[in-house]
Amino acid sequence: MACSTLGLLLVLFGASAANLFPNGRQWLTGIMGPVNLILGVAFFGFGLIAGRGLLSGKRWAISSSLAIQLVQAVSFAVLGGPHLHIAAGPAVDLIFSSGEVAAQLGFHWSFILGTRVQGPAWEVTINLLAIAWAVALARMLRGEPEQLLAPPA
Repeated sequence: MACSTLGLLLVLFGASAANLFPNGRQWLTGIMGPVNLILGVAFFGFGLIAGRGLLSGKRWAISSSLAIQLVQAVSFAVLGGPHLHIAAGPAVDLIFSSGEVAAQLGFHWSFILGTRVQGPAWEVTINLLAIAWAVALARMLRGEPEQLLAPPA
């Protein structure tokens, strides 16, 4: 939830800051693209709503959070072709590319849907942390309703 909030605030701040300059909105959509801007705001906003639902113990929030984790589980890019990278929060990544195999620990909030214009010929990133959370959420979704609510702090 915190990462979605940060991502949403960054996108909205960027949009408002860009409007301070002449042609700021055109500049922003030229760099990010209208698709990334709209879908990024939708993704981070959906993550914020799902996180709030999880804190309230809502069952719909579990399936929503599961969908969010599954979207983040695998990212890919092909040089001169599609590039998809969606991330919100901490990550433990395994990266397989045409040039190397690597591991990465990080904290991300990004939404990229576009075309790769530079870098390795191909790249696939597997977010192990998102997969682990997806498994935990899937198990929770199959659980009894009494198990959904966390004890009060």
